[in-house]
Amino acid sequence: LRFIVRLPPPIQEAIGYGQSLHNAAWEVHRCSEPDYLTSALLEEIALRHFHLPFAGKETKEALRSAAIRAIPAYVESRRDRTNRETIVATEQEVSLEIGGLRIDGRADLLTAADDGRTLVELKTARGDERDPEQMVPRTYALGLQVSTGQLPERVETRIISGAVSAGKTTQMTQKVLDD
Repeated sequence: LRFIVRLPPPIQEAIGYGQSLHNAAWEVHRCSEPDYLTSALLEEIALRHFHLPFAGKETKEALRSAAIRAIPAYVESRRDRTNRETIVATEQEVSLEIGGLRIDGRADLLTAADDGRTLVELKTARGDERDPEQMVPRTYALGLQVSTGQLPERVETRIISGAVSAGKTTQMTQKVLDD
């Protein structure tokens, strides 16, 4: 019935929570001095981007606490790579046409290191379970190849969560991207 009368979909707190964490991670990635990211500053960043105006009080408080844990956990899980990788772009626009279908999107993060470039897709909680074959970042990688002429050496899904698998990454090889 919702589709027939064109009612908007019900509000889902998880979408707002995921967007809040995504925005906080964007700010963290834009920081030019990673050592400057103290736990107090990371909490401030998490709270600055936390916005769930339609969530109930209990849900909002639980997700607020989770966000305060998630951002520092994400930064800590990436700290060993911070000195080895350079951020090339955040929110890199990509476009790809396949069989008359145009796909536009934004790659969350593009990094470079001695071992090549990595296209990073950020997910919260179980986001990797919804895309087990990593079709979103693989498609973005192909779009990046079309727009820049360079295919990244790998794609990676980074999980941002204070409760579930913080900092988990999944990497794809060049061969898998080529397939």
